[in-house]
Formats: sequence, structure tokens, C-alpha cells
Amino acid sequence: MSPDLKHFKAAIEAISTAQGVEWCLMAAVVQAESGFRADAFRHEPAFWARYMKKTPQYGGLNPRRYASSYGLAQVMWVVAVEEGFDATLPPEHLFVPELSLDYGCKRLKRCLDWASKFVDATEKGRLLSALAAYNGGRNSAQTPPNPRNIKYALRVWGFLQELVA
Repeated sequence: MSPDLKHFKAAIEAISTAQGVEWCLMAAVVQAESGFRADAFRHEPAFWARYMKKTPQYGGLNPRRYASSYGLAQVMWVVAVEEGFDATLPPEHLFVPELSLDYGCKRLKRCLDWASKFVDATEKGRLLSALAAYNGGRNSAQTPPNPRNIKYALRVWGFLQELVA
């Protein structure tokens, strides 16, 4: 087990269990997203330009703050808000490990539930679709898949296999 995982394992287990997600799957996502760094930050300028810039409700928001991924699970503020995060709170609250994990688990659970409806897919195929959707939205998990998101899903799959071995 990674020494970095040991630091967050109890929180990952507790929050994942509460959200109905296998802790080792969430740990693999966190490893891929942030390398277990609670201060991880990634600005997503293309997300702002494509989805937020022309939407009136986001007018006046600072793109560098509101179109960025935060914390262990690299949750974007807008995604966290979709999952119940208080929209009046600043996005930097997602640096708090428990908040990042909670909203990351909620989104991952939603993606897993969505992918579970793919009756023609294998269990692994459904999981990879859910992971691709976690990384880039549900459209990125459609056929043909976005290669970037499938690479991400396979990377998480590899981390998961290491954890369950």
C-alpha cells in the first residue's frame, strides 16, 4: 500500500462506505486524480469556455477559481454543486480532504449507477464507462469513446488491480 494512501485510507473507507462506493475503487480514483495530494489543483480553461462562460448563472465568477478541479478527488466546483455542495461556498473548500472525497464519491456513485444500465456491457466495461464519465462527463464514455478518458479509466483500473491484489 502506498504510504500516501495510508494517510487518507480511513477517510476514504468511511466516506466511500457511506456513499455506497467500494473504498478501493475510490482510492484508485484518488491515486489517479491527485496522487493523494489534498492540495492538488488543476485549472480547466476549456471547461469554462465550453460550458460556463455563456451561462448567465456563472457570469461574474472568476474562471480560474470556478472552472478548476480541487483536492484529493479533483472535484470541480460546478460538479460538487450538482451533487449538493452549497453554491455559496467558495470552491477552495474542496481542498478539505473529507469534502473532496464526499463530493467525489457522490459523483462516482452517480456515474456507476448510470453505467450499470448498460446491459450489453461486461462488468469491467460498465466500470470503465463510469470511470470515463467521472473523468470527462457522460458524453466522454459514449461510443466511440474519447481516447483520453478511456486511458484515464484504464489507468484507474490498473491502480484498482494493485489495491485488490
